[in-house]
Amino acid sequence: VGPDVDRRDAVVAILARRLAVEVQAGRRELHELGEIHRRIVDNVSSGLLTVSRDGRISSFNREAERITGWAGSEALGRTLAELFPALGPIGAPGQQERMQVRFDRRDGRRLHLGMSLSELRDPGGESDGAIVIFQDLTRVVEMEEERRRSARLGAIGQLAAGLAHEIRNPLAAIAQANALL
Repeated sequence: VGPDVDRRDAVVAILARRLAVEVQAGRRELHELGEIHRRIVDNVSSGLLTVSRDGRISSFNREAERITGWAGSEALGRTLAELFPALGPIGAPGQQERMQVRFDRRDGRRLHLGMSLSELRDPGGESDGAIVIFQDLTRVVEMEEERRRSARLGAIGQLAAGLAHEIRNPLAAIAQANALL
């Protein structure tokens, strides 16, 4: 074994160290990207969950927990229909991409949710499940109902005022006629 073999071994050792450093840097970068992704999903102001091909919940963010009252650990593995019966199965004929549904929280409180469903595709373009994004619209729906109620009451008030005016005019004429007699 001569100097060429020693040189080759040295070059291989240098390349192996260099490759190990690059692999470690890649792992660090991948971990950082995963952390950024997790923080984004956990801090988005909408409930966000993913559903696998077989209709089971595979991810569930913090806002989804807050809105539904279900802990992520309890929701994972359940079917979407168990948590959101109003949705029906994902991909059902005629299912809308955006909808508003009534939802009973785990504690029994009734909410109005605005929901958006999107197909989740794998890198090859094949369906790999679904993404469901939702927000609690209960306060907005209640304010809209109150606005409609106020508008109806206002219309009734105007009608009553008009009727009172129409009745008061003839009564005033009768009262004046009686006063003259």
